[in-house]
Amino acid sequence: MSEPKFTKGPWKREGAFVYALQHYGWRRGVEETFCNRFSAGFSVGPGCSEEELIANARLAEAAPDLLEALINLLKTHEGEGGTRYHAGDIARAAIAKALGEQS
Repeated sequence: MSEPKFTKGPWKREGAFVYALQHYGWRRGVEETFCNRFSAGFSVGPGCSEEELIANARLAEAAPDLLEALINLLKTHEGEGGTRYHAGDIARAAIAKALGEQS
């Protein structure tokens, strides 16, 4: 498993807009200033409700935390003797997909 290359969290969300800030430096009288490192906007297509749109944005906001948790859970489970079950295969495939390691 390679080191993730995505923008580290926390990712933030405002409505259907997901973004991550990075430290941008120091200014007079302002200890920390930030700039937008990346942003992604979600929009409604045919048949997609506003509720579904916001749920998708929340899922994207949680993506870095979910990936980290899954990686740690899989490491712990493998350290305890195995991932012989289908859930381990699904977890490894999801991690590979997120890290761009799918064949």
